Amino acid sequence: MLTTFPADHPIERQTISHFAEAFMSGNMPGGGKTNLPLAPVEVFSVNWVRNYSEWAPHPQKGLKGSMNDRVWTVLGSTDDPTHLATVERRLDFMKSRVSTWFQHNLRWH
Repeated sequence: MLTTFPADHPIERQTISHFAEAFMSGNMPGGGKTNLPLAPVEVFSVNWVRNYSEWAPHPQKGLKGSMNDRVWTVLGSTDDPTHLATVERRLDFMKSRVSTWFQHNLRWH
């Protein structure tokens, strides 16, 4: 019998917004502050959906699409499933329950 596995993203989707926030503010998840250079807010607020050819410096100027296109493709799009990871169905179910608990700030019982 053939077992099917759900596809899963290698990192959680909300990681992108957490990264962007830290990249612009310097505030790290553990409460620290980075000493690394920060990105101008325009990188995400203005250029996120613009094609690289419209704003990026060389060599990124030659990339096709936008940052948004590339991020969502790598996270696992139906156009390019090579970046998806397969997970066992029970693990996928438990992961969705845990995610729901955290979203609703529920306690473990």
